[in-house]
Amino acid sequence: NGVLNCSILDGWWDEAYSPDAGWAIGRGETYDDPELRDGIEARALYDRLENEIAPLFYDRGRDGLPRKWLALMVNSMTRHCPRFNMNRMLAEYFQRFYLPSFRRLDLLTGQDMKAARELADWKQKLRMAWGDLRILEVESPSEEGNTMAFGSELPVRARLAAPGLGPEDLAVEVHFGRESETGGIREAHVARLDHAETGKDSELVFDGGIQCTESGRMGYTIRVLPAHPVFGTLIEPGLITWWE
Repeated sequence: NGVLNCSILDGWWDEAYSPDAGWAIGRGETYDDPELRDGIEARALYDRLENEIAPLFYDRGRDGLPRKWLALMVNSMTRHCPRFNMNRMLAEYFQRFYLPSFRRLDLLTGQDMKAARELADWKQKLRMAWGDLRILEVESPSEEGNTMAFGSELPVRARLAAPGLGPEDLAVEVHFGRESETGGIREAHVARLDHAETGKDSELVFDGGIQCTESGRMGYTIRVLPAHPVFGTLIEPGLITWWE
């Protein structure tokens, strides 16, 4: 609707912010002390209002129109209306969640609940074996140490101990993205690693790569989830293992 936004980088604004369509308070920093955070963000907000937002709104030509402000309004509507609206949200929820859920329900309840019983047995096997699952080693050899060229690929290999489980039971993922101030990963991208080989003592090796499509300090970690041949990757309480 043309209303310009000015907020901290949280919630939808963290996804939507663009410097030519609104204003951000801070850079997404986190604070242990909430009072310290309030003070810093309040000063940043009033500084931006006084020195950027209000002067821009009152910067008007002979026709009395704030042309630069109007340009931001147009940018805001162009960027945000197609993405952040109820029609898009409902269509996306239906295609990504509701419709697959209906199809899965039909599959589970068909043939006298045959698939449901098979899935329950498989989950029981996972729960019994998951406690012994370990990420033994993660390798990412690079020709230049910790520096990668933009557009290149960083190979990643993970070695797991998974007694009682096969490669078809696991989804091994690498989560990568820009490092945050606290050492975490912001706006993580996910790449699936493929099963490469099965070694002795129930060791499984998965490998793949990370595409370096951003500049700056980047980080990554490995996550292992259950994966069913029919129902795909599942998120089950207690059945998620992260590389530490």
